[in-house]
Amino acid sequence: TDLGAMQKELQPHMMAPEGFSYKELLSETDYALLDSTLTATLGVGLDLYGSMHPAALNMMYTVMVNNKVMEEEGIIAGMSIDEYVQKEGIKQGKEVAGLETIDDQVYALFYAETPENQLKMLMASVENPDYAVESAKLLNKYYQERDLDKLYDLAFNNPDDPEPMSEEMAYAINKERNDAWMKKLPGMMSANRCFVAVGALHLAGEEGLVNQLRQLGYKVT
Repeated sequence: TDLGAMQKELQPHMMAPEGFSYKELLSETDYALLDSTLTATLGVGLDLYGSMHPAALNMMYTVMVNNKVMEEEGIIAGMSIDEYVQKEGIKQGKEVAGLETIDDQVYALFYAETPENQLKMLMASVENPDYAVESAKLLNKYYQERDLDKLYDLAFNNPDDPEPMSEEMAYAINKERNDAWMKKLPGMMSANRCFVAVGALHLAGEEGLVNQLRQLGYKVT
């Protein structure tokens, strides 16, 4: 519930590890492309962002692309849905609890994959801007249509993805977290009626919460 404290705790992990160098890992051409893309998208290039973790830069770049697409499609980008749900629950006097800690999120975002592989994913994003825009449009389309299968395939089984995430990364981002949450949810739901808010991808697939709850005998609609 303390977003300021969360940001402060997250900050050091957004920095690249000691010895990591974009100039050493990228060719002059790729370095110039990354620098110019960040400048055009975020307003500042590698002079400022060169000390940041490639995963952090990829997230920032992706968010900006998504926001631009949403704006073009007439969708106003405000606070995230999970932040809205949390604030609304607090406003209504509900008990609010988290399914994971900031450390859990930090591991999935920054340490499940090597910085070098994270850099490959970042470069794939900037080298394929049309794909980034099209993916953002499809993400929004499938979400609006409530099509979990297509959302899942877009993230994890997309043959057009120029740099698919590794099995290790996909496991850390999705299945490992789902499994951890499934150890908490039955107890929480037996103690109280619950409104549970998670990212849409956590509902989808065999390892998704919907399927795992059904396997435990819950009726899920």
